[in-house]
This record gives sequence, C-alpha cells and structure tokens, in this order.
Amino acid sequence: MIDWTAVRDVRGDSGVIVGELLRRLEQEPDAALWEELDSRLIVEAECFCSAGFAALPALGRLAQSGDAAQRDRALDLAR
Repeated sequence: MIDWTAVRDVRGDSGVIVGELLRRLEQEPDAALWEELDSRLIVEAECFCSAGFAALPALGRLAQSGDAAQRDRALDLAR
C-alpha cells in the first residue's frame, strides 16, 4: 500500500492528489483526469518526483485495462 501523504508530485503538492487521480482513472477513464495526472508527474518530459515512482504500480494496472487509449497513456507516463 502506497502512503500518498509521504510523497510529492512535481508541483510539490501532496501525493494524495496523484493517488486520487489514479483511483478515479481505474474506475473510469477520462481525458481530463489523464491531463491532470500528466501535469502532476511530468515536467519537461522528465519525471523525477516521488509520486511518479509511487504511481508505477497503478500505471501498470491501467496499462493492462484492455482500453488501448488508456494503455497508451499509462505506458507513456510510466516511461
């Protein structure tokens, strides 16, 4: 279990927001949620925040969802 309160996104905000975005995406894919997640994990094509590393297991699950668009977004964020 990830302690989202212990990590930060690229903005310096609590990882709780990233955890919530991932939870919502697992329930229902949504382009706006993906955009918000992207903006919290990626800065100038680089991901070096603790929330980005903590998000990898959930991104792996999302990549296996069967929805091609969701799979592609998850893999793009994971790499």
